[in-house]
Amino acid sequence: MYRATGRYEEAVACYGRALALDPGYAWAHGSRALALEALGRVAEARADLDRALELDPAYGWARAQRARLVAEA
Repeated sequence: MYRATGRYEEAVACYGRALALDPGYAWAHGSRALALEALGRVAEARADLDRALELDPAYGWARAQRARLVAEA
């Protein structure tokens, strides 16, 4: 909800709370990556996408987002 409405700082905080409860939640890593990217924190976004892919190598959306970030660098 926060990310969709442009409230990226709040989104990062919420995803962080979700990950504190379940560090293996690949979707939360992937979604937090987009909020971090929107804040200009691209290195952290890439790290979150890398972690999402470590947790779920078949996570195609995260793989595509990671490739996009690398191509835009």
